[in-house]
Amino acid sequence: MSRKNQQSEKNLLKEINRKLSAVESISDVFKESDIYKPEGKLFKILEQNKNAFKTTQLRKIFSEIKMIEMEIERKKELTQEVKKRIFRLYPKLAYSKARDLIKEDFYQFFILLLEKMEKNKEEALKVCDVFTSIVAFKKYLES
Repeated sequence: MSRKNQQSEKNLLKEINRKLSAVESISDVFKESDIYKPEGKLFKILEQNKNAFKTTQLRKIFSEIKMIEMEIERKKELTQEVKKRIFRLYPKLAYSKARDLIKEDFYQFFILLLEKMEKNKEEALKVCDVFTSIVAFKKYLES
């Protein structure tokens, strides 16, 4: 692999974070194949950053995300109660970051995902899909 390709792969997460912060929708950065397929951006990010966060920290956030997802699916739109549950994830991530259980770039990535999640039902469900794929791919890469 050329030096340029290695460098671009190394900076993929930073590039994704930059793009996510500049767009309205997560779909502007991630196509369906980027989220679900092993050759997609999400898998590549995890593959390149295997030790960027502890699995136990991810599971804590993910379990809350799944509960939020179930609640969102029952509603027509994001309610204030659902938004409050999303807001409560920010301090949990900050705590994990402060304890050095999540590296800075992934902390920023997760924060950007939560910000997208707050926007509307469609974005929230897309973020839930991203977190589901993160957990699955992380587990696969650890095996």
